[in-house]
Amino acid sequence: MDDGPDEDALQNNLAKLYERHDDQNNNDTSPLPKAFDWRTKNVASSVKNQHRCLSCYAFATVAVLESDYAIKKNSKNVIEFRPQQIVDCAKDENEGCTGGGLFQSSMKYLIEKGDKIVTDASYPYVGKYQSCRAEGINEIDLGTVEYADIPVGDEKQMAEVLINNGSIFIGYEYDEGLKPPYWIIKNSYEPSWGENGYLRLIKDDNNICGIATIESYAKLT
Repeated sequence: MDDGPDEDALQNNLAKLYERHDDQNNNDTSPLPKAFDWRTKNVASSVKNQHRCLSCYAFATVAVLESDYAIKKNSKNVIEFRPQQIVDCAKDENEGCTGGGLFQSSMKYLIEKGDKIVTDASYPYVGKYQSCRAEGINEIDLGTVEYADIPVGDEKQMAEVLINNGSIFIGYEYDEGLKPPYWIIKNSYEPSWGENGYLRLIKDDNNICGIATIESYAKLT
């Protein structure tokens, strides 16, 4: 198993300045379920392995879009997209494999190229930066792609967004007072890491670990 990516580089990347989009979330005010898990809805794609490339931002982007696309199509078969396209082609605030990147910058790239993304097989992940490919790729039209930021520290809105949109936050659980509520988060360190590739992080605890500091979501229409 490869070592995880450079954690210092990931932390430094959080400090980047980026243009924040206005929050476009129009969620209803109905009570949230006590627990929710997209894996039970069959719209969560499989856990991947980013290897030594600092490409967590690319894996996060495609994971969100994979689930959003399945939800949009009301499909139980998730079409998997490859993050290599994001690593190679989405520049702006992103730094390929060497310095990490941002979900926002990756989404901006996909919107600018016409709301399309390549499929899993046509642009395989190689775990390193390479020249951006424009030929010999199969693309899926995602429809109209939008993204917006969640107000800093607002974990309630994170939960509201989660139950309506795909996310690397696969769900949340509440154990009737026996344990604190927690988020279920998909990582990209392969299934042998954590709990089958997932981790738990305490929910609603004053933005622990900065979990709700630069959260965004995507919407496909």
